[in-house]
Amino acid sequence: MNEEIFIPLAFFAATFGITYVIVLFRHRNRKAAQATLRAAIEKGQELNSEVIHSLTGQAPPSGDRDMRRGLVLLAIALATIGFGWLLDDEDASIVFYGSALFPLLIGLSYLLMTRLGSRTG
Repeated sequence: MNEEIFIPLAFFAATFGITYVIVLFRHRNRKAAQATLRAAIEKGQELNSEVIHSLTGQAPPSGDRDMRRGLVLLAIALATIGFGWLLDDEDASIVFYGSALFPLLIGLSYLLMTRLGSRTG
């Protein structure tokens, strides 16, 4: 078997493995939170939104969430562009520049949503 295939295969396998573990732990946490909420409801305890958010681990919606996500994605895009700029290989640099477009445009759309949301709200 060709050894050159092991590096991309290992990259995709690691990406799949990390994603699988994250999804698995989130599913288990949600399942445990739902069981806790169900037990509290069966005992007749009163639940408000603060208690539910603390049990589920989800923060209440914040107006700054889109801005934070947009800035993080812009930072990832700039880091990817910077890494591509540091490479000596022009073909590899073009791949990094192209892949930086995805987080760049998504980050800009989050910032645009933040800006438009502040005007209407």
